[in-house]
Amino acid sequence: MELTKILKEIDSLKSQHSYLEKQLDSLKAASKPRKDELNRLEELNKTISAEEKEIERLIEGSKQLKDKALELQSKIENAGGED
Repeated sequence: MELTKILKEIDSLKSQHSYLEKQLDSLKAASKPRKDELNRLEELNKTISAEEKEIERLIEGSKQLKDKALELQSKIENAGGED
């Protein structure tokens, strides 16, 4: 009687194992990025890189304008001469 119960449990576990192996294969396939996803990711990385370069260019331009503004402000403040 106990042996019959154990054999049924073994069959059940084998069935469950088989199901889980199939599910694992499906999950492995789903977890791999598709070629179009990889291409899109590469395209986005290129766009991000280009935008970061543009931001750096704008920051440098802004810095130069601020320096020029400070220089002009200093000239204006000193233009009055001595009183």
